[in-house]
Amino acid sequence: ANSYINGAFIGRECTIGPQCYVGGTVGHNSKIGYTTEYGALALGRVGFWHQCHISGVWGEGSGATPSCSTTERRGGIVKVRVGDQLISSGLESLGAFIGDHSSLNTGAKVMPGRKIGPHSVAGPNVIVYRDIPPRVHVVARQELEIRDR
Repeated sequence: ANSYINGAFIGRECTIGPQCYVGGTVGHNSKIGYTTEYGALALGRVGFWHQCHISGVWGEGSGATPSCSTTERRGGIVKVRVGDQLISSGLESLGAFIGDHSSLNTGAKVMPGRKIGPHSVAGPNVIVYRDIPPRVHVVARQELEIRDR
């Protein structure tokens, strides 16, 4: 009801809730909850729940719980950190890159161009402004606490 599908590929056995905007590729067996705005390229099974704003590339088996967002616009050109250097991406819009079997917990936000490695977790209300390596669980402000999974 009241969902808007725009040029999207929808895989087999998907569930899309009411009041959603879908403008990307939805992998097989994906679940997208209500009032989700989804403009990402998804690979494989993903799950996004209520009131998410999702943009970027999502891996197989990854997902996000309520009120998550991956930002794609910061005003002006987005800069990306490579090692110790901050380099201009030349883009005004750049989604996040979420690895296979990773997840964002309630209220987590991912800044443009950030990478979350495979099997990693961004805890509740975490703002991801640096890349998260594989198999890491970020549970508080990123500079305070990073735990190996």
